[in-house]
Amino acid sequence: PDFVESSATIGRGAIQVETSIAFEATGSAPLRSAAWSTPTLLRVGVGATWELRVESDLLIRDASSPARAGDSGVADASVGVKWHALDADGWIPSAALILHADLPSGSEPLRGEGIGMSLRTVAEFDLPAGLAAGIMPGVSAIQREGERRLAGILGVVLSLELTSSVRAFGEIAFERVAGAEHGGSEGAWNAGLAWLVTDHLQLDAAASLGATRAAPDVSFTVGLSRLFGSVGR
Repeated sequence: PDFVESSATIGRGAIQVETSIAFEATGSAPLRSAAWSTPTLLRVGVGATWELRVESDLLIRDASSPARAGDSGVADASVGVKWHALDADGWIPSAALILHADLPSGSEPLRGEGIGMSLRTVAEFDLPAGLAAGIMPGVSAIQREGERRLAGILGVVLSLELTSSVRAFGEIAFERVAGAEHGGSEGAWNAGLAWLVTDHLQLDAAASLGATRAAPDVSFTVGLSRLFGSVGR
């Protein structure tokens, strides 16, 4: 459920579905803005270190007021590829590169203006006492008001293994790092739990507090991930 991606790929021939129900809200009544969505990621292993990815918020429902019901529908989809570039070795982190293209494929009120791109690097460090840390810097380019806009991406996470199957995490996540003229930075403080029920099934939950003005004030998510095939690297 954390914003920072894993550096692992799922392995040749495997398919993994990661889906969730998310709620976010900004402001207070009667001016509160609220929305529901179903963020979903499909991962398909095409090699020992490569996977194809399709990602979307999928179904979005704006619940802030009847007047904004037109903002509900199907979200844009993003297609991409992930390359597991480096295995962990001592203090050398496990690392991956993730390239995505955002397609204007959603319902009219939610559709982007053109094809967007993002490139992210993930590095994961194994630490003593059941701790692990991850960092994910990146850059994105989107089309807004007829011009191409660049923004940064940054996430830093610290996780703790509570048991062999349960981990907790806390992170700071910036989906967008940009100046005020481009909408400002969107960052949040996230915390959550993940329960690995089996090697192929995980349940999770997370909560977020906005760290910048452009981010929702609060958000919550519950999710499920299911791997079909053998466990990857």
